[in-house]
Amino acid sequence: MVGSCEWRNGIDKHEDAFFQKVLAGNLITKTMIIIGKIDVTKIIKEKMFNGKNGTYLDITIMTSREKDQYGNDGMITQDLGKEARAKKEYGPILGNVRIVYADAPPQQKQAPATPKTTATASTPARDDGSEVPF
Repeated sequence: MVGSCEWRNGIDKHEDAFFQKVLAGNLITKTMIIIGKIDVTKIIKEKMFNGKNGTYLDITIMTSREKDQYGNDGMITQDLGKEARAKKEYGPILGNVRIVYADAPPQQKQAPATPKTTATASTPARDDGSEVPF
């Protein structure tokens, strides 16, 4: 199918569950790798422009909270500019994307657990009132 892409080999169920949390907005990531394919025949060539180092095309990548029926996480559209958006005109859908990597958010630092002292035969428990029972 033109405009679709395949999951990379080696993604296990744990990673897929992680991606679903990312897509559902339950996790914030700093880095994501998103792959996709576009159908270049759908590009409106008149909207391409020359720049200092080549010819460019403005695109928009939209991800969704749920995978579509083909397992895609979102789509790529051609961005026609601010004026076109103001007129409710949108560019063609060029293809689809899949998230293949998303890093985990930094873990919150937790205070190290303090070991509880227990009485042993060689070390009797202190009863000086220094330990509060609640």
